[in-house]
Amino acid sequence: MQIIESMISTRPNGLKRDSKRIAECVATCAECELACLACADACLVEHDLGMLRRCMRVTMDCAEVCGITARLLARPFSSDSELEWALLEACARACAVCGAACYHQAEKHEHCKLCGDACRRCEEICRELLREPEGS
Repeated sequence: MQIIESMISTRPNGLKRDSKRIAECVATCAECELACLACADACLVEHDLGMLRRCMRVTMDCAEVCGITARLLARPFSSDSELEWALLEACARACAVCGAACYHQAEKHEHCKLCGDACRRCEEICRELLREPEGS
């Protein structure tokens, strides 16, 4: 995360938010994206594939939303605040849905528990950033 924070904080554009908080969100979203992709991949080789179909769908959706959120936040120069807010909201929602689906399978599948944990953390970070007023 140190490189991400350094890249964001050295931008000469007068960020509207704290670079450390943005970097934390970028890193957490990227980690969640990868956890979701790994979980969906692991689900593909499980014996109860039919029971995991919804879990795989929401993990793939969550991975997409987390990835685009991370990439947008990593490019803060002249960002559109309304788009940023909408993506953070969408990311928090995707993580909530994915986390719930993964936790539903967590007792049988450790990869689902780990993905659920990543989703919970990402949802928390996105919601914290949404609560932070611009310019702080």
